[in-house]
Amino acid sequence: MFLADAVAGYVANLTERELDAPLIALLRSRGFTQVHLIHGQYEFGKDIIARRLEDGIETQYCLQSKAGDLNARSWRELRLQVDAMRTGTVAHPAFDPILPRRLVVVTNGRLIGGAAIEFQDYNAHHRSRDELIAELWDIDELAPMFYDVLVDGVTARHRSRTLELLGQLGSGRGSYALIREYAAAWFDLDLSRRDSWANVLTAAMLAQEASTAGREDLAAQLAYHLIRSTWEVPAVEDAEAQRRVARALLRQVAQRSWDQVRNLAAADVVAQTLSGSPGFAAFATHPVKIARLCEILSMGGLLNLSESGAARNDDNVTADFDAAAVAGWLQALVEATPGLSHPVSDDYAFSLLVTCVFLHASGQEVEHLLREAAIWLLDRVEYADGIAAAGATPNEMVRVLLGSPYRGLRKGARKDSYGLTVILDLARAFGLADLFADVVHDLEAVEAYASIVRGYPPHQAILIARLSYADHPTEVESLVAAHYEDGVDAMPAAANGAWFDVAATWATLRDRHTPAILDALVHAV
Repeated sequence: MFLADAVAGYVANLTERELDAPLIALLRSRGFTQVHLIHGQYEFGKDIIARRLEDGIETQYCLQSKAGDLNARSWRELRLQVDAMRTGTVAHPAFDPILPRRLVVVTNGRLIGGAAIEFQDYNAHHRSRDELIAELWDIDELAPMFYDVLVDGVTARHRSRTLELLGQLGSGRGSYALIREYAAAWFDLDLSRRDSWANVLTAAMLAQEASTAGREDLAAQLAYHLIRSTWEVPAVEDAEAQRRVARALLRQVAQRSWDQVRNLAAADVVAQTLSGSPGFAAFATHPVKIARLCEILSMGGLLNLSESGAARNDDNVTADFDAAAVAGWLQALVEATPGLSHPVSDDYAFSLLVTCVFLHASGQEVEHLLREAAIWLLDRVEYADGIAAAGATPNEMVRVLLGSPYRGLRKGARKDSYGLTVILDLARAFGLADLFADVVHDLEAVEAYASIVRGYPPHQAILIARLSYADHPTEVESLVAAHYEDGVDAMPAAANGAWFDVAATWATLRDRHTPAILDALVHAV
């Protein structure tokens, strides 16, 4: 019962554009094909088009979606779009004007006031002329459709796990590890088409809950795991369609984060993150918050840069997320605070990687940022206990960060860091030869080690705790370091040129990348 209420509440509270991705997933789970989001300047009344076989006849659906209750005035404005759906013959290459057509008004509210009577009268008029009428999927129709997929369509165990995670996310708690554990079921090789779309819908609901609680980083992780699962489960149907929905979820998260900071000076955001934690907690929380914000905005920027104009129009990238403006704001942020360049654990080495790739692709300078990060990590090895490994708990992270003066709190010095590998490989990819040589030299001077995990699921993963970098590598890439032997074909997403999906996969693993793929990504965006 609690999960049913959560589903109804989730559907009812979506904004118009937040409704797009879950509505597409819902249609797919109910057997619709050729589902396309075409909301925009040239939609001709149609937000979404889709087809479905009904009684052996393929039918063309045209859907216009709205959020919230519709009063009489709203309906009169909407009626013009319904008429456009009725008569329009162009919308999208997948739209077939010859097929029998159904017109649907979708809202997560209800018709209120005189709207219900006017809607009924509108249909009566067209029915008397033997013309198409408009169907209404309001909250009373829509919520049971979602309930059928999210509750009735899954096992009791999965419902219990979902409800538990929903509660944690709603209270602002949760972690990458919890998301990773929950998402493990999405990689089941025996998933049915309906089950895989149910996972997409569940992810959308959980992501909305996390975002509402201010944990956009966890909302983004759900989208990343969805994308990764479609590459690692080869038999999944509608793989690219599911990726489009997952990317749309990420866009919403990135847009939400951007809307929160776009009108603020970078210094004001720094002050907020510092003052938002009591006492000395800011020593740990500030760099974490800054890294998360940089990562989300950079991933949104990379998605914006990596897709063609046609793909962006089809997936409805919001015009408000201007990659150039985001990059300029991020550059100001990293200049205003060392939060990103002072990662408190290797979990945030990926944040550094993706931010540098996005800033570099946007024409921003990143050498100072990388050099500052290298100094921080090398000093942590020489004068303290290093930083915590990727996947460390918050308590472990803080003990490594602050416990070095106190024997009772120390866990043993950690001389290796994935962050050092990120810095070296980015320096090489960006052509920063002096930085690369300086860091290689300083590794030996302070007895620090660059580390990385090689291999991607379902293949075996191998930890290399002490990578050896050549001081003066030749043009033969394999001589730079051991992981340079791996090629672009190490990841299916990279082999297919899906560069954002590569970054999404790295965001879930957080302890590995492949230099050959990194080079290709840098040159592709």
